[in-house]
Amino acid sequence: MCTRSGLLLIILLVVDVATSSKTLPVIIWHGMGNLIPKNIYFLSTGDHAKGGGIRQLGELVQQMIPGTKVKCIATSQSDAEVFLLCTLGLFAISKDIEDSYFKPIDIQITQVCNELLSDPVFRDGVHMIGLSQGGLFVRALAQRCPFKTVGAVVSIGGPQMGVFGVPKCRDIGPIHWCFVMDKLLSYGAYSNLVQQHLVQAQYWHDPLREETYREKCQFLPDINQERVSVNITWFAEIPQLFNSTYRDNLLKVKHLVLVRFADDTVLKPKESELQPLYDKYTVLTADDDDDDDLQLGNQTSGILKNMYSY
Repeated sequence: MCTRSGLLLIILLVVDVATSSKTLPVIIWHGMGNLIPKNIYFLSTGDHAKGGGIRQLGELVQQMIPGTKVKCIATSQSDAEVFLLCTLGLFAISKDIEDSYFKPIDIQITQVCNELLSDPVFRDGVHMIGLSQGGLFVRALAQRCPFKTVGAVVSIGGPQMGVFGVPKCRDIGPIHWCFVMDKLLSYGAYSNLVQQHLVQAQYWHDPLREETYREKCQFLPDINQERVSVNITWFAEIPQLFNSTYRDNLLKVKHLVLVRFADDTVLKPKESELQPLYDKYTVLTADDDDDDDLQLGNQTSGILKNMYSY
């Protein structure tokens, strides 16, 4: 679980932007296997959390930016369905949990983009906070979704450069999604079957099979613009065009903030939490303790003072 002090510092990033111009609403995208219902904050924050962090995060945003709309992304349930599931304690049967393993990322991002653009509260601009897997998703959302403006995009332990190692997770309830994910990745991460049905395979980055990764992986090479060419014959290549829409949309982001964990035991490799493909972003380092709590290092105060100078 993120400590309150750690969460407070992260929220300051959003507050600083919000108070300098028109206050924007905030979306929070949860991590792998966690149901994050709108207006009900009591479950875990993602792969690095043990519970309660989303509630704290949503409450802090609303306390520090009064009147701010906060939306926690759920890709399947309506608000009424989510409320009923949470009231009954039926975490394992939630379709939203299932989606975090088995609903293709492209479909999730398109769905969330359309939902936000159709909502007058969100279509003019947003701040985005993503936790674990959700950190990658909010960055992709910023690149693909044509918001008028984007304030801060904050990725907390997000696998920006992919994973090469089964992410650590815990099964909750009668359906063992973590076990299924492990077996599918072991079977063949780049097979058509696994790519089409397993979310984590779509950002599986095998450094020993770069060509296969760029050709077969359905999501990450596209969003990272890593498909530099397409072979069409034995003697010629046609370069793939650079996606200028991704670039233009990302340029709307005022502040890209990547929070990394110094001793991450969940994400493999932990260096994936950074994104070297962009010229300007801020890095905050979380010093992990035995309880896996998020605690931002002493250097954070200096970063907070200077990060908005560019």
